[in-house]
Amino acid sequence: MKEAAPTILNAILTVDEMIERIALHVGNNFNIDVYRSVNPVVPPNEVEINAFYDQSKDQNSEIPIQIVLVTYPLDTMILWDAEMFDKVCKDIVDGIIHEVVHMKQSRARHFIDVITPYVEDATEAEEAKICLADLDEIDAYSYRIAGELLDAENVMQMFEQPSKITPATSPHLWAYLHTFEGDVQNPIMRRLLKKVYKNYQNLKK
Repeated sequence: MKEAAPTILNAILTVDEMIERIALHVGNNFNIDVYRSVNPVVPPNEVEINAFYDQSKDQNSEIPIQIVLVTYPLDTMILWDAEMFDKVCKDIVDGIIHEVVHMKQSRARHFIDVITPYVEDATEAEEAKICLADLDEIDAYSYRIAGELLDAENVMQMFEQPSKITPATSPHLWAYLHTFEGDVQNPIMRRLLKKVYKNYQNLKK
């Protein structure tokens, strides 16, 4: 993503121009579509990233991964400094990695659908646990979390005491811990941490 910096960093652009330049760069490097969406919960002059993998498109040899850059509805012009640029780039890369893992999972199954467990009248907390307990999600999030920990200090201590991890250190690991009430002995958390450790070691090589 650093190659895109000269066309974006500290440039005053319309939001559409910014999205177009990012889309051009991502499209030239990956088989990925980039779109823009708006949402009032996004702070002005900021961008949030959503990523999706479409199994049916992949099966039909169409572009299977979409990145959606979400902005504040009233934003017309936007200016990114180095800090904002780095944040958005990391979020884009994290999103791509997550969906590429899902793409590989789907292709390995020859596009056979996986049935997600359904719990009638499940609470929001219960639905979050069901989603994050999915083996595909554990696999995909383990890559994202390993990437988040690359820039952290005292990582080995965090593996020994993961309950001390903060949202700033690893937002996705913190979300897992929060969802499972900080119980690192939960089988889901143990499986996740094992995969995170393995992926972290591979990334550090």
